[in-house]
Amino acid sequence: MEIVKVDKFLFFFNLCLISIHSLFIAFLIRTLYPIHLMGENLFYADLLAKPVVIPLWLAFIFSNINVVILSILSQFIWNKRQGLILPILYIFNPWSTYLTSLNSFYIYLTSLILTMIFGLILVKSDYRKIGSIVFVLGGVLLLYSSFVMFIMTPLIIMGVLILKLFNKNDIKNLSFWIILFSIPLFIAIFKNPVGWANIYRNEVNIYNGSGHLSDINNFQGQAQAVGFKFFSKIAENRYIYFVKYTSLKIIKNLTPSTYFTPQEKLANFSFSPPIFLGFLLPFLYGVYSLFKYSPAIKFFGVSLILIIPSLLSKQFVDLNRLVIFSFVIFYVISYGLIRLYQNKKLSQRIIFLLAVVLVIFQFFVTFSDIYLREYPRFERTFGINFEIR
Repeated sequence: MEIVKVDKFLFFFNLCLISIHSLFIAFLIRTLYPIHLMGENLFYADLLAKPVVIPLWLAFIFSNINVVILSILSQFIWNKRQGLILPILYIFNPWSTYLTSLNSFYIYLTSLILTMIFGLILVKSDYRKIGSIVFVLGGVLLLYSSFVMFIMTPLIIMGVLILKLFNKNDIKNLSFWIILFSIPLFIAIFKNPVGWANIYRNEVNIYNGSGHLSDINNFQGQAQAVGFKFFSKIAENRYIYFVKYTSLKIIKNLTPSTYFTPQEKLANFSFSPPIFLGFLLPFLYGVYSLFKYSPAIKFFGVSLILIIPSLLSKQFVDLNRLVIFSFVIFYVISYGLIRLYQNKKLSQRIIFLLAVVLVIFQFFVTFSDIYLREYPRFERTFGINFEIR
């Protein structure tokens, strides 16, 4: 299996995508400045009690790296024309662009996850050595960068092994090198158990036993608000509560309304949907097609691990953390659009055209709303505190 070589057209296409993406980010920075998300210290630096935060200019670079990697990966998965869809979806939907402009730490983590995927693709092709280096580099940086990724990365690798998505010996060898280069991190953890415990308490907030009755009341309201009344009938037992609360959280993080409506607010205040509603039908058709036709369903199953950071958040749905799952949603939408376009049935061609028209309309409405109303909306929500926690 050979990876697709990038020709001149794709090179200039990627340059155009980066330029457009950069313009969108610049527009949002100019509109929202000085609003920003609270910076997150790198995991290893936290253990050493040293402040190391990803600056905005690096988030900007990593977001554009995501565009390039998605473009290359999509060319590998599909043909030349079809492969253009995935990176276009990434840059034209508000989710990643909006969070990049607010300096989201999880844009950087998304780059590392995509780097690991790209490395595996190279390993499976005729570029084994460079692929191994890319995969190990992405994996090691993930472990050093984030406590949540320190938990998740082994789970992802185990999922790949269990479902036999890649050669078992290759994965074991690559995992060995990741562990070897992570020895300084393990030493720092053993030397600073207090720091480890503090980081754990800060990062893992899925359920806190204190204020249990208050949490139950809040949970019942959340369950009824999203239409799961049967979950709200709950005993005041913390273990039953934990199971039901976690179950509802998983359902909510996988519900299409989370991604295609402003029900869950970007940065806790924006009315912009993470993904335009016009892509909902292609997404649903993409999910249907994956289950019915495609062997890629195994990859989709492993990718569900990427919702764990949002589940561990104290928020019911954390779109900032969930952005690392965004490229999976965009992949499913791309697959749905391709299947709709290839289908010769008139009804499905009409769905495709309606989706395109609705997205174009919503694009202009959304960015107009951001320009005119977003900053006043933020002030009404947070006042003059420009750092969003």
